[in-house]
Amino acid sequence: MKMKSTADNQTVSVEENSSNKFKKVLGIAVAMILSIALAASGATGLVSATIKTYTVTDGVKSESFTTYEKLDSAKALAKTSLTADNNDKIELDSNGNNYAVKIVRNCEISLTADGKTEKHIVEQTNLSDALDKLGVKIGKDDVVSLSLASKLSEGMKVKIDRVSYDTVTKTEELDYKAYTALASTVKTLDGSAVKQGQTGVVTHVYKNKLVNGKVEKSELVEQKLEKVTGTPTTTASTTTSTTSNSRTTTNVKVADNVSGAVAYASSGKAVSCVSELAPSKTVLLDDNGVPLNYSNVITGPATAYSGDGTTSTGVTPRPGYVAVDPSEIPYGSKLYIVSTDGIVYGYAIAADTGGFIYNSSTVVDLYYNTESECINFGRRNVKIYVLS
Repeated sequence: MKMKSTADNQTVSVEENSSNKFKKVLGIAVAMILSIALAASGATGLVSATIKTYTVTDGVKSESFTTYEKLDSAKALAKTSLTADNNDKIELDSNGNNYAVKIVRNCEISLTADGKTEKHIVEQTNLSDALDKLGVKIGKDDVVSLSLASKLSEGMKVKIDRVSYDTVTKTEELDYKAYTALASTVKTLDGSAVKQGQTGVVTHVYKNKLVNGKVEKSELVEQKLEKVTGTPTTTASTTTSTTSNSRTTTNVKVADNVSGAVAYASSGKAVSCVSELAPSKTVLLDDNGVPLNYSNVITGPATAYSGDGTTSTGVTPRPGYVAVDPSEIPYGSKLYIVSTDGIVYGYAIAADTGGFIYNSSTVVDLYYNTESECINFGRRNVKIYVLS
């Protein structure tokens, strides 16, 4: 092994000392840099040397900047010219090193609805969105003081009137004079339905418009006659009736305004009949229930029948169409039939052939709707008035 001289050893020592001094100075410099970095970190929130981008917007204006610092929303806003009011809301969102600060513009509005007035802090968009977020529903007939598309502003006042409709009926009893006067102006009322001495019960139907629960407008939409009560006390005139079968002339008082398929001439009172047929002209009866105008009267037993099908003349059976012996009572003859014990069959037309014509003394077979009605009628004597 080669040994270094003392002089060599001294030289090495000097070189080593110089190298150690450099390392020491470098270590001090690094330490100082780290100290400064740590101090900066504590003072400004810097957590890394990565650049961060902040974008601040209020929906109208937008500003961006970059920084090594990690900022909260207030500090980020302070680095721009944008400002926020007391009612505004500031939202901070991030995506990696990109930070978005959004100023949501809010305002206070006054809302009057459903009997109370309240103040609300709402986003400064439009009225429709604000009401939706507040859970306020608008009915199809409600009236809002502002357009739903109106942009909101601080201190804006909004009023909602709740509008609804209901129907109310009022029943009124009118005497002959009052009813006649009303019917002359109302198309839906029959002026002849109520006679002297009677009372008409009329229903008036109103449609009401309610605003915030109070009636603002009432409209009469319908008037109808519900029923007529009382007995007519009409005046009477004298008419002459000739019955060709007896060749006699009779003077009969006929009440004014006589109406009904069958009615008493003296009073105008309608007669209830089994028949469902209506003559083209009212059949007038005298006080004994005998037609004023007839050409012949046939008396004899009658039976009853029911069922489906068609008659000999092709019409559909119904009460009022009767079966006869066509050789005695021709088809199409207009008749008035009443039993001798008081059952009023009423106005009738000869429309069918009765099976009785071959072996019975029956003069007519009366049609009823049901078999039970036929059984109830059985076999009775009737008078058949052949009308003139």
